[in-house]
Amino acid sequence: MGRKITKACKFCGVAFQAEVAEHNRGNAKFCGKPCQVKDQHRNGTNGAAASKRGVKHHLWKGGRQIDHHGYARIQMPNHPMAFSSGYVLEHVYVACKSLGRPLHKNEVVHHKDENRLNNSPSNLLVMTRSDHVALHHTKNPQRRATIEATALVVC
Repeated sequence: MGRKITKACKFCGVAFQAEVAEHNRGNAKFCGKPCQVKDQHRNGTNGAAASKRGVKHHLWKGGRQIDHHGYARIQMPNHPMAFSSGYVLEHVYVACKSLGRPLHKNEVVHHKDENRLNNSPSNLLVMTRSDHVALHHTKNPQRRATIEATALVVC
């Protein structure tokens, strides 16, 4: 054990004992880990996570990623249909933009050519969930054409 000095916590002001060596290195600022974390949250300096998000992160690739199901996601944290991660499915974003409104709970976006990365408006159909399930469970081309024709919106 080294020599100790009394210091005041940078966050709560409570007096605490710190080793002189830690003080000299600039590490003795808080009475404990909880105060250090609270100070980081208050100042928005929560380690690398807060300062290196989005464009500032060295692995930033433009805010577009492919999820594990093969769908493209784009970063749009303020979009009404965004996930908690701040990303929205690209085909959903394109459909919403074409519709001029968010999708209703019973609506889904179907890729006509079944290519999950082809998100051009001409390839997307907005339909009810039940029609979408029926479309994917029928092999009859005439039935598929009928279901596609009854889609709510052709983007």
